[in-house]
Amino acid sequence: MSKNDPQLSLLDQETESRIIANAQRKLLERQRQISGTETTSQLPLKELFNTVADPAAPPSKTRRQKKVAETVAEVAIKSAWEEGEVGYLTPIFIQCTLPHSALKNEDGSAITRYSRTNGSSTLFIETPDAYPLPGGGEVHIGGVPFGTIPRMVLLDFATAVKSTGEPYVKVGKGISQYVRDHLQMKVTGGKRGSITQVKEQLTRLAHSTFTVLYAPLEEDGKTRTNAAKRGYAFEKISIAKRGAFFEPESGDWKSVIEFSEGFYELLKETPVPLDLRVVHALRQNLFALDIYCWLAHRLFYLKKPTRIPWLGLKEQFGSSYLETRVFRFHFRKALAKALEFYRDAKVEDTPTHLILYPSPPAISDKKLLSPY
Repeated sequence: MSKNDPQLSLLDQETESRIIANAQRKLLERQRQISGTETTSQLPLKELFNTVADPAAPPSKTRRQKKVAETVAEVAIKSAWEEGEVGYLTPIFIQCTLPHSALKNEDGSAITRYSRTNGSSTLFIETPDAYPLPGGGEVHIGGVPFGTIPRMVLLDFATAVKSTGEPYVKVGKGISQYVRDHLQMKVTGGKRGSITQVKEQLTRLAHSTFTVLYAPLEEDGKTRTNAAKRGYAFEKISIAKRGAFFEPESGDWKSVIEFSEGFYELLKETPVPLDLRVVHALRQNLFALDIYCWLAHRLFYLKKPTRIPWLGLKEQFGSSYLETRVFRFHFRKALAKALEFYRDAKVEDTPTHLILYPSPPAISDKKLLSPY
């Protein structure tokens, strides 16, 4: 087969000729710049590479990218309050986030103890891997809850309590309805389907014990290094007092989760209003979602500029990163995604700190923020 064989070309002749001509024109322009006939700053490598591509063929977007872009535009012009797209989340789950992915020990077993710290507060979670049965065998739990689903479930719980004031949430006629109507997920079966994953994460949450610890801060705002000796406060909370999930083949069985007294009181403690459109747009980018929720909470009540060291942010959001510089790289990327939806947030990125400034709320209608 000769080198001129048309089967070797991936482009038609007209398109190929246009791209070559465009590339030659750009190269001639660059030669004139280098020779001194024009003075301009050097283009970044990525931008220089793009000048050789066909300008008539912009990169195509995936369906999800298009949906995110539509949501960004919608959030900018339509109020979440007017659209009925307001949900709520309890502050402690914003200040101290759940893990993004499954946590494993070196031997592959599930991690059953987990903590995150934010200033004077620490959220400590204990979840068993399994319960042994008296006659042998075990009830498998799976360890600490993680990922998107428990975040969406906790959001649903807090929103239900804010809306109804009741210490329980009605799941509906079965887990499928809960997945579809409450979590706004596509109902799929199988080992990795949404039904299986929601059941797993609900089981982990229902059997988890949360301990919230508070250690007094020093006058300079730093946590006391010997807090145990100087004094601390704690509260142990489980989520569910009782519950039932059924997927009946027939009939009208309605599943329900009844909250423990401590968790119910926690859900009522001035929950943070969030734009549900943003939550669902960012649910596949948990780092960006956690940052959006944090900014929505933190910037509203901020009275003066606040400097937060990167090490402190690492402890709060990404303790799994070994090096702070690696964490900062990933945080900045996620922050940019969050700020696409919260454009009024005033944030400054410096090499040593992130600086937050008092900003308009993420949801503009302030009457939503009044406590119970």
